[in-house]
Amino acid sequence: MMGKRTNSIAFTSVERCVGEQKRNAPRYKFALAIGLFAIYSTSVYGNGFDRVSLPPDFLLDEGTNLKLSYLHTSPDISGVGIAGPFSGIRANDVAGSFDGYGLSFKFDLNEKFSAALKVAQSYGLRINYPAEIASIQLDFDGYTADALGRYKFNDNWSVHGGLRVQRMEETPLGSTLLGVFDLESDTDYGYILGGAFENKETYTAVGFTYYSSIDHSINTTKSPGSLDQITGRVGDTLVHTPDIYELAGRQAINPKTVLFGTYRYSEWSDANVFLSYTGREETIFPDVHSGLLGIAHMFTDDLLMSIGGLHFSGREGRSYTLSEERSGLLASAKYQFNKNAYVEAAYTYLWLEDTVNSIGVQFKDGSSETFSFEFGYRFD
Repeated sequence: MMGKRTNSIAFTSVERCVGEQKRNAPRYKFALAIGLFAIYSTSVYGNGFDRVSLPPDFLLDEGTNLKLSYLHTSPDISGVGIAGPFSGIRANDVAGSFDGYGLSFKFDLNEKFSAALKVAQSYGLRINYPAEIASIQLDFDGYTADALGRYKFNDNWSVHGGLRVQRMEETPLGSTLLGVFDLESDTDYGYILGGAFENKETYTAVGFTYYSSIDHSINTTKSPGSLDQITGRVGDTLVHTPDIYELAGRQAINPKTVLFGTYRYSEWSDANVFLSYTGREETIFPDVHSGLLGIAHMFTDDLLMSIGGLHFSGREGRSYTLSEERSGLLASAKYQFNKNAYVEAAYTYLWLEDTVNSIGVQFKDGSSETFSFEFGYRFD
């Protein structure tokens, strides 16, 4: 998230902000605030299969840039059966912790065109019930690689887009009752489209990005369960990732302080897991609305800190439901070592709304915390 070539990432003075010469207007970094959305998106225990989302804001960075990111998420989600055959049985630590990694590399082809490659572990869900609740399990990982381009019409308007390659890793799904269904790995393709407006003089920016849905038809085999002894290949399982619409913006309120926000709509209701063997959807994901509103402040020439609130709406179903709506806080700090390198760290805490899922297990007082880090380097 590197800005123009200066010895610091400080905002320029008030005098320069209102200076008479336009060439002296502040060349703030679009990524300074928008980049915080990447931390926000990667720092949550999200709805559906959402795990890591790295918005393409890095396309608006100047020059040639490399970014490496890492996060660790630790959910604390436990429940107890209150109805049905699992009444009175505890289900502790049902959601497993996970790590995530991301990489992006961006370079300019000329004054109008730039290109980038982005790789991330965008999707995943890890759920394991105890043996007393039929060892219900789902261990899912999905990776994306995006080849993106950006075209600048002028200093204010641009469009971006490209190809997304998505790979789903081998996934176990099922229980000791019906047996475990093993989904083979699969690769498929989608696309990304968007546009942005920015005014570097006022540090105003708005960006919109659309991510297409991607459908996977995955070869599936089955192991025997106590109630179903059938084994072998049992057809295909349909796994989808949704259409996603993402809007982000930011505005400076003084030379050292920025308001920023984002809204994301994910059509997860059209992206459930359909198991052909059972003839039903094994998940009932809702459409998800999520948002963040925050403020960032430059405390020194080299140190930016921010805080924000976030919320996820959308109520799920089936045995894989561990919470209802989710709300949280994010805090981050970014330190610029020199004109080329920076490091950014963030902490996110989520409160998970209580729920009772389809198998009669009640989850209360759930939470999730994430530590994330990003290192960025500009080569020119």
